Amino acid sequence: MELLNSLKTVEIIYFILMISFVTYFGFKGILQSLGFTIKIIGSITIPLIFYKKLHLLLSEYFIDNEYLTNLLNHDLPSEILIFIILFLISYSFFGILEKILNLNFTKNFSLKIVDFFLGCLYGLFLFTIIFYFSYNAFLKNLMTENMNKVMNYNIEFYDKMISSTKDYEETKDKIINSNNENEIY
Repeated sequence: MELLNSLKTVEIIYFILMISFVTYFGFKGILQSLGFTIKIIGSITIPLIFYKKLHLLLSEYFIDNEYLTNLLNHDLPSEILIFIILFLISYSFFGILEKILNLNFTKNFSLKIVDFFLGCLYGLFLFTIIFYFSYNAFLKNLMTENMNKVMNYNIEFYDKMISSTKDYEETKDKIINSNNENEIY
């Protein structure tokens, strides 16, 4: 219970989303065939395993081409591009393999249970990784940068407001003093 009390709102929302995705894909796993689950798991794990090796191989292969070497030196765009290409190749390979094997295990109840657990594990694995990396890579930095910008803007706004108020008070005092000096009693 102490662990639940120490969770922040963002973490609670993250866990609720993760549990809903795991439940959704678990039930979706019951309805889909085991072949489809193998196709998805294979098309995700193969790029996760081999994209770094392919990135190094391509950087050695394209060492003579200056444009491609510069492109490969930027890690994030080149790794995303390589990951997408590997994903599409492995997805189409496993799709063809699924059609060749024509796996349809949804008629057998025991295989429905296995399919359900594989779907749950797939959902847990994939979406935990996706939420974790998206939060750490984008949302955390974006929230920090935006908060810093908002804080700096508020500080600047407050400073300008204070200085304009002081300037206004000073000019008001000067006008009042000059009016008082010019008055004849």
